[in-house]
Amino acid sequence: MSNGQESDSTCKRNAFVSLCNISQSTAVRYLLNNFDQISGMDELMQMAVIELVRKEAKTEGSHRVSQM
Repeated sequence: MSNGQESDSTCKRNAFVSLCNISQSTAVRYLLNNFDQISGMDELMQMAVIELVRKEAKTEGSHRVSQM
């Protein structure tokens, strides 16, 4: 790793992926509470967010939009 920031973002991504595997509902709550920050996250973290959204959509989780 070339710098501390890169290492820090990798650690955050790994922690988020672990959270997704341990408690998907908690990971979803985290995203809902930090929704406005997703666009500023690094690319690997955004990919982890997309993966969680895909998993949540497959399980028809409670956070799916029911009416438009």
